[in-house]
Order: sequence, then structure tokens, then C-alpha cells
Amino acid sequence: IVLTDVWYIPQQPHNLLSVSRLEDAGAVVDISTRTVHLHGKTFKFSRRNGTYPWAETASIAAVRPRITRDRADWQLFDSVFRQLADKFSTDDPTEQWWELFRKPGNEVCRDGYDVSNSAFDHPWVGKDFYGNCPFEEQFIYRMLDKALTDFATSPDNTRFLFMVPDWPRSEWYGFVKHFKLLQTFPEGTVMFSAPAAGVVNTSS
Repeated sequence: IVLTDVWYIPQQPHNLLSVSRLEDAGAVVDISTRTVHLHGKTFKFSRRNGTYPWAETASIAAVRPRITRDRADWQLFDSVFRQLADKFSTDDPTEQWWELFRKPGNEVCRDGYDVSNSAFDHPWVGKDFYGNCPFEEQFIYRMLDKALTDFATSPDNTRFLFMVPDWPRSEWYGFVKHFKLLQTFPEGTVMFSAPAAGVVNTSS
């Protein structure tokens, strides 16, 4: 298989990034130490079953973002989450819903997955799942694709609540038709927090 002009391939068991594209973008790839230096940051990867997969957060952070800031710490305001989830919850929504992408210390729900225990390594079935993932095309594609795939195996006891940007030209946007739109937020709505970095500008 020959791949050209590729940064990332979705729907794979691991993240694949082109070394040549990284180098062309100014990255320094050091196989001996298994590190990539880019934009003043260092990303590490490991060898697993003959391949060199990156962690979810590392691979997404290295891909050129549409929004020029680190989104790993974005947290939806608790009030907004409750506004959306309350009507679908029999208990406290922060205890009933399972958060797919969270960072310790900045989570919305009591239980969930984080960067040390990737959600993509687990089946998304038998629970109410909440996802506010990094606003990156590839990440959103993978999230929605997995949600629909896993839902088909257990539709009677699985529900999802996702926050996604309104990017109708995105590759993943076709997945949206399989979900019910609960609410849209006007451009510029202050609804996320970011520790040590103020609030998020949603006008991007």
C-alpha cells in the first residue's frame, strides 16, 4: 500500500501519521527516542505489535487544528450539560452519564475515560455516554463512526449525547443525520471553560 499526502487515516486500530509530512511541517522525528518535536511540544509514541501508534491526544494535537489553541482541557459548563441531559436522566446526570473524553480534574461526569484509558479501547454499549471531544475533524469522525457502530450491537440500552461544531462541509457531517439534534448554540456563546486559559472563544 502506498500512501501519499497523508497525515492521518481514520477508522484504523491505531493512528497513522506520515513522517515525511511531519518533517515537511517542521517536525523533528526521532525514532531512537520515539519522540516527535513540533510547535515547541514533544509527543511520545511507543512500539506495539510491530507498529508505532500514538496516543489519541498526541496524534490529534500534532495534526494542524482548525482552532488555534489546545482543546484538551475544554469543559462544558455544568449548567449547560445539565440543561441537555436532565430530560434524559432518572438520577443526577453527572452520575448517570459516562464521560468518554475527559481530563482528570476537569471532568463533568463522575465516571468515564481519560487520556490514560482511551475510550476507543472500550465498547460503547449498555450505558448513557456523553462526549465533548476535541473539535478536530478526524477525532469527531472516529467518535461518531464508533458510536453508530457500537450502538447497532445494543440499541435498547445505549444512548449518546455529543457536543459537535456545526461544520456542514466536514467529512463526518453525514453521520449527524443518525442523531437527534437537541439544541444549537449561537456563535459566540460562552459555554466552555479552560483551566488557566480563560473561556473558549466559540466564534472560530
